[in-house]
Amino acid sequence: MNKLKNKRLLIFLSLVLVLIMGGAGIAAFGDRGEILGSRFSMGSADIKLLKDLAGGTDSSNLIDELSGPSFSSIGPNWSQEYPLKIFNNTQVHL
Repeated sequence: MNKLKNKRLLIFLSLVLVLIMGGAGIAAFGDRGEILGSRFSMGSADIKLLKDLAGGTDSSNLIDELSGPSFSSIGPNWSQEYPLKIFNNTQVHL
């Protein structure tokens, strides 16, 4: 009976440890850029959006969030292009 309790406790603690390690891994290696409802994400990256598409990749032009466009009169077969530049600002080569 005691061995069964010890085994169950060991399994429970192992599962808790796996969940904690998984959460820490996701937190350490995840980043995202966001545009009004659209989301881009990648592990081991520092995703930035370019504020000015004609500008370069210096830190003053790189942002985490960008206000997206507002579309109206959307109907069947409607389409609209919205140019966007995404930059990986990580210091580690992927």
